[in-house]
Amino acid sequence: PPVPVFFAIRCMGGIAVAAFDLSRKAYMSAEVPNNVRGRITSLQAGLMKVAVMFAAILSGVVAERVATRSIFFVQAAFTCTAMLAILAHEGSKALLARRSLDAVDAELGVAAGGRGGGRRSGRGASSSAPSIGLRTVARQHWRTILGAGGYCALVNGVRQTWVIALPLQAHSLGLSKEHIGFLVAWFRGIDAFMNLFVTGRIIDRYGRNRAAIPSLLLLAFSYVLLPLSRSAGTLMVAAAVYALGNGLSGGIVNYLATSLAPANARTQFLGLWKTVTSVGGFIFPPLFGVIADSTGSFSVSCSFISGVACFALAWNILFVREGVQDPEALEVVASASALVAASQLEEIPLPRAPSRPDVEQVH
Repeated sequence: PPVPVFFAIRCMGGIAVAAFDLSRKAYMSAEVPNNVRGRITSLQAGLMKVAVMFAAILSGVVAERVATRSIFFVQAAFTCTAMLAILAHEGSKALLARRSLDAVDAELGVAAGGRGGGRRSGRGASSSAPSIGLRTVARQHWRTILGAGGYCALVNGVRQTWVIALPLQAHSLGLSKEHIGFLVAWFRGIDAFMNLFVTGRIIDRYGRNRAAIPSLLLLAFSYVLLPLSRSAGTLMVAAAVYALGNGLSGGIVNYLATSLAPANARTQFLGLWKTVTSVGGFIFPPLFGVIADSTGSFSVSCSFISGVACFALAWNILFVREGVQDPEALEVVASASALVAASQLEEIPLPRAPSRPDVEQVH
């Protein structure tokens, strides 16, 4: 298609992907407990990469045996299937929720002697709560959005550039489209294995930095190895190093987003977060091509992205906090807040500390 049409198609696709990503992160932020957040986000990232792995094989076969343009029809078919699955799930969930609410309202109505249940009125009251604007959220959380969001933007830039750099190097070595598809599936498989079985456990048990720091070092090293690859075997080694690093960082972006999002403004925060974190994927792949064209060296452009990964490592250490607080500490704070609220609303006196014998008055 003409360049303006292709640009419009990419814009519409980007809007759709951003909307889906925002709804997915908002749901995870509200529903996933903190003590398993690392495993859940890594599991989700791993499942997505398994799908990408099989899609890479299928795309390579279709492009080699049928036609390159046929890949877009395959992608459209999978997208429509996913949309139908989401609609079916949401429809069944809404039906079950409606039946449950009707049953609860009926029980509350009978118990209250026909005065009407408080379930639906409570829902109406909560829905009328004023929303917080984007400007207010940006003013309150700009340090978090620029600090952690800037780190995630750098990581996304390194990831998105690899999607371009690996096929370019494979094509320069004379590999066929089918072989390139299997090469992509190779590193996606290692990547998915790390997400499914390793990364989440490391994050939940030892903290995010225990996975983030070695992942960035491996990503930087993979860009050093890529231009040095002179055969399919050495290219597989570089891809494996990248897969180990990317697998260790898999789920960290979603982990930070869902952990740092405030409960009273999740969608606003995540919208600003998505805007900042998408900058890396928008800037660094074109910049990679510009550097390669201007210098005439693929190695120089790979060295630049390797430097970006090292800069992301320094940014993470200096400006990004861990994200999730200790669940036990949160439970203690919640219990104390509930006790204070109960004493204020129901006029229940707070428990007093027992008097010490050494400070009792002497009569």
